[in-house]
Amino acid sequence: FCAKNINNQNFADQTYDLIKPINDEIVASTGSGIGAKVDTLASKIGASTKGQQAIAKLEVLSYPILSNVPRFEGAQSDRDVALYERAAGDIANSEKPINVRLAALNSIVQMLKKYDKEGKNDWTFSSEAKPESQIKIIKREKVQ
Repeated sequence: FCAKNINNQNFADQTYDLIKPINDEIVASTGSGIGAKVDTLASKIGASTKGQQAIAKLEVLSYPILSNVPRFEGAQSDRDVALYERAAGDIANSEKPINVRLAALNSIVQMLKKYDKEGKNDWTFSSEAKPESQIKIIKREKVQ
């Protein structure tokens, strides 16, 4: 029992720093079947879209989450792999809408909060899409 809690705490600690970058890449990524087809077409002519580049980053960033999903014994089929991806939120799937993948990421954060029994990490950030730079209008007073 204690070993499981230690493993879960380690997973929460290791994954914590990935959540914000994953969130940002989901927001920047392709999020539709048609968009994924455009990405595929662009790659056929040696080009790439920003959304496709974000998906490539998500495939790397989401691996630690995917690799933590418990596996079946024995050989793994394509169906098994698809099941593991769904269990990890399938957050690098360019055909899924962005808000669906953000909802999956939010569920992952909820799970990680439960794993963080020592309260080492600040889980108060939101996984909702927020622009990195917002234009702020500052009211100026006349200087006399």
